[in-house]
Amino acid sequence: MNLDFFTLYVIILLNSLTLTIVWAAICHAYRPFAAARYGLASCILTTFGGCLLALEALPYGEAFTVAGNACVIFGFGVTWGGVRVFYGERPCWDVTVVVTAAAGLGMVLCVGNRASLNMATIS
Repeated sequence: MNLDFFTLYVIILLNSLTLTIVWAAICHAYRPFAAARYGLASCILTTFGGCLLALEALPYGEAFTVAGNACVIFGFGVTWGGVRVFYGERPCWDVTVVVTAAAGLGMVLCVGNRASLNMATIS
């Protein structure tokens, strides 16, 4: 049984789009709630990443895959920053940027071999 990546990417996109709408409503209803803005930003990043991942079938598809996965990974870092803000701490942008850059570099080094690219993304 093979994993259909296009279906996976569409599910990520639809899930992120739905959560983006929910976080936008929360941000609008509770304007002083700073952590909600991080949730909205994270969902926008993962939605954009899902859009890029869905373009994998186009020419230079692996570049879209790397960029899309980097957006999703950075979005996860923004979520982590939002959790830290919720608990009254400062977000650690340096860690988020380093993790995203390391993941991006790992993915770029694995372009051309789908199995290696998948492992770099998961790592």
